[in-house]
Amino acid sequence: MVYIAPKTVVEKVRDLFSSIGVDLAGITIAPFAIQNIFRTKWTAVGEGTFASLFIGNDFSRIDIYSKNNLVMTRGVKTGITSMMEAIDESVAETMPGKRLDKDHVKNMLQELSDHSGKMIQDNNGIHWSQSSVLDMITPALERLVRQIDRTLEYYATSVGYEKAERIYISSVLSGFHEVLLNYISEQLATPTELFDPFQGKHAATAGATLSPTEKAALVPVIGLSLSDVKYTPNAIFTYLDKNKELSGKMINRGIFAAFAAALILCLAFIVFQVVEMGQLGAKRAKLDQELSLFKPLLSREKVNVLVEDAKNRYQMTQQYSKKYKGMALISELSSLTPEDIRLIHVRIAAPSGQGPALKKDPAQVKGTTPQEISDGVSIEGVVLGERNALDALLSQYVMNLERSAVLQGVKVEKSSIVNFRKKEILQFKINAKIG
Repeated sequence: MVYIAPKTVVEKVRDLFSSIGVDLAGITIAPFAIQNIFRTKWTAVGEGTFASLFIGNDFSRIDIYSKNNLVMTRGVKTGITSMMEAIDESVAETMPGKRLDKDHVKNMLQELSDHSGKMIQDNNGIHWSQSSVLDMITPALERLVRQIDRTLEYYATSVGYEKAERIYISSVLSGFHEVLLNYISEQLATPTELFDPFQGKHAATAGATLSPTEKAALVPVIGLSLSDVKYTPNAIFTYLDKNKELSGKMINRGIFAAFAAALILCLAFIVFQVVEMGQLGAKRAKLDQELSLFKPLLSREKVNVLVEDAKNRYQMTQQYSKKYKGMALISELSSLTPEDIRLIHVRIAAPSGQGPALKKDPAQVKGTTPQEISDGVSIEGVVLGERNALDALLSQYVMNLERSAVLQGVKVEKSSIVNFRKKEILQFKINAKIG
C-alpha cells in the first residue's frame, strides 16, 4: 500500500501532542483505525465485501472493505448538523419565528429513542414522534442515501469489485439510531446494522453491559488501540523508516543465520567427536580384551631381565667377534689372493690391543714396528709372472683388497723388482686397517 499525507498536517498534530507531553508513536486516520478491528479479527465479519457508514456532525463518511482491507473511502457533506437544520426549518414553517436549540433537539431525539412509539410534547408545545422527526429530516437523509448509493454503485460497476453485502453504521448522535437504520436499509435494499465492536467472541467482555449507542461510540477508540506498525498505515513511520527497519531486520537475520550456521557446525563437530570417541572406546575395549588374553603379562622385573639377557648376548657376540676376527681376516685374504701372488708374511694387530692372531717367531715379532701393529695388518708377498704384467697384477690385487668389507685404508708401502731363480719377480708390502 502506498499513501501520502501533508507534512505540515502531520507536524502540526505531532507538535500538538508534544506540547502536552505525549510522544506519538504514530498518526493514522479513522478508516484505517476501523480496518484494524477487521484485520485483527477483533470483530468477526467474514471475508466478503462490506461498508462502514459514519454519520458525523458536519459530514458523513462511507468506507468500503474487502477481505478486511480498506479499498475505498469517500466523504459526504451531509451530517447531523444538516438534519438539525432540516428540523429547525420544519419547525419554523409551522411556528414562524420559533427557533430551537440544538441541545434541546438532541435531548428530544434521545427521549424518543428511549420511549419508542410514543408521542412527546415539549415545553414549546411541539409534539415529537419518530414519524414526525423522520418526515422533518427526510430531505437530508435522501441526500445522504443518494450519495451512499452512488458510491456503492460506482465501486461495484466502475471499479469492478463485488457489491457490499452489509453496511455497519455508527454516529455521533447518541439516540435515534433505529429510525436511521430502518430508513437507510429500506432505501438502499442492503442489510444495515449498528456497528458493534463487541460482537462475536468479545460479547462476554465488559462491552456486554454497554448500550448499543455506547458501543458504536467506542469504534474509533478500539480501532486506534489495535494499531500496529505491521498492518496499520502510519503517517509518522515513513518509507525511509521502513527501509531502515527492513535493513536492520535483514542484518539481524544475517547475523542470526551466521550464528545458526556456526552452531550447526559446532553441533556436527561435537557429534563427530562423540562418534569417534565411541569408536575409540570400542577399539580400546577390544585391545584391552586381547591384552587380557595375552600371557604372561610383562612387568618391570621381567623387562629388566630381558634387557640384561640381551646385554649379555651382545657382549658374548663381541667377544666371539674379537676372538675369531683374525681367522676371518686370513680367510678373506685367502679368497682374495690369486695364484700369481704368493704371501710371505702376514702380521695382524687386533684393534682392541690383543696380541697378534698368528704365531710368529721372535725375529718376526722383533722386526714389527709399532706403526705396523697399530695399522692393523701388514702383508708381504711377491708377484709371479711376466715382467711387463707384474705391476698390473699388483694393482688388481690392491683393488680387490679395497673392495673387501674387512679391510680399509689399503696402501702399498713398498714394491720392488728382485731376481729369484734367474727370474724377475715383484716383491711388495701392503699395510691396511681392519674394518
